[in-house]
Amino acid sequence: MAKSENRFEASCVMIHLLVGSRRFDDALSIMANLMSVEGEKLSPLHVLSGLIRSYQACGRVLMCLIHWLELVHRMVMRKELMK
Repeated sequence: MAKSENRFEASCVMIHLLVGSRRFDDALSIMANLMSVEGEKLSPLHVLSGLIRSYQACGRVLMCLIHWLELVHRMVMRKELMK
């Protein structure tokens, strides 16, 4: 897989995460960059297709983040109990 394709897929996942966090302006900024001359200069349809393809991957990313946050929370609570 090409480096630019990896970057595109990562951008699509990031857009999902930002929208889920209600950071719409940041998500729109990434989408605009993907379609701009400075970015990848992709068509809106290509970006939409990438967002649809990354939807399932985003669910897995969110589950990993949730598990990671639970682990960090447990570690913090253990340190608090040790005081």
